[in-house]
Amino acid sequence: MFLPRMFGMVILGLALIVGVGTSQDAKKDEKKTEKAKDKEKAKDTLPPFFKGLELSDDQKAKIAEVQKGVAPKVGELQKKIGELNKQIQELKKQEQQGVFGVLTDDQKKAYESAVAAAKKKKDAPKDKKKEPEKKKDPDNK
Repeated sequence: MFLPRMFGMVILGLALIVGVGTSQDAKKDEKKTEKAKDKEKAKDTLPPFFKGLELSDDQKAKIAEVQKGVAPKVGELQKKIGELNKQIQELKKQEQQGVFGVLTDDQKKAYESAVAAAKKKKDAPKDKKKEPEKKKDPDNK
């Protein structure tokens, strides 16, 4: 009785491992195709409102070159922004822990109650407000 159950668990484990591995391979392939699409898109992308300007091929090539030079710098800055946002989140977490460390148990309960009430109010369906009645124009009888 123990052996069939163990065999079933082994089969289930193997199926899980194979499934996860296959899923990871699919994600890698998706990322590769997305990067290729992004590069191709970058070649054909003009800034907003440039398509109607009847640009020559030379102008389009120069614009693409400018974009190509700027794109890595923008990418680096976006990466830094992401890192800074993580730091901000960590500092806010530390702040919250410090602030809650000052509160008494009763104050913590009151805070949680106030937060729950605000969330309930926010999530409640909003009633459509009635439109105010239009005043009659005395000249238009």
